[in-house]
Amino acid sequence: MIKVSNLRKIYNLGKKNEFTALKGVSLEINQGETVAILGKSGSGKSTLMHLMACLDQPTDGKILFDDITLHDMTAIQAANFRNKRIGFVFQQFFLQPNLNVIENVCLPLMIRGVSKSERIKKAEQALEDVEMLSKRNSRANELSGGQKQRVCIARAIVTEPEVIFADEPTGNLDSETGEKIIQLLFKLNRTKGITLILVTHDLELANLCQRKIYIKDGQIIEES
Repeated sequence: MIKVSNLRKIYNLGKKNEFTALKGVSLEINQGETVAILGKSGSGKSTLMHLMACLDQPTDGKILFDDITLHDMTAIQAANFRNKRIGFVFQQFFLQPNLNVIENVCLPLMIRGVSKSERIKKAEQALEDVEMLSKRNSRANELSGGQKQRVCIARAIVTEPEVIFADEPTGNLDSETGEKIIQLLFKLNRTKGITLILVTHDLELANLCQRKIYIKDGQIIEES
């Protein structure tokens, strides 16, 4: 599904503070897999995720998503690609506080140009999948951390993505709530066949995945 070949990413290229975040990374991820990308802060794991998720451009190397070369896209093409095929779950939630729950979940569909009635129908189903339909009219700032993350997951799956990228999805949650969120993500993998790519420093969480990729100083040092 995703093939990364000799990927390099240099920030501030040619400047005094130039920094090489990735140094020739190559890997493949198959459809339906659960994969953990592990590493300490600054190891390059989030940079790798951002590049595979079409959120940033590599300095060198190649990323194929089902034979589509991601970095050949224009900014508009990349945005459309993400909207149609990729879901995101972040540690910081990124919910719109002035919108209620169902409006937040509808946002990706609104961007896609889906009709209002169809948006509501799909958003309600996504909220039901994460057991948050009863909170559909609540404002984001009225929710607990775990509830906010469930809404984020509903927003991620409402477009029926092929892959979900989750960057430290339990980082702002207590252990009990975090466990429930992880169970939900893996359930979506099993029941909907969504490829799940987790960026984490939590080995216990990573051990739940089919594969683990360890990154240090911008390079893959081990796979298991």
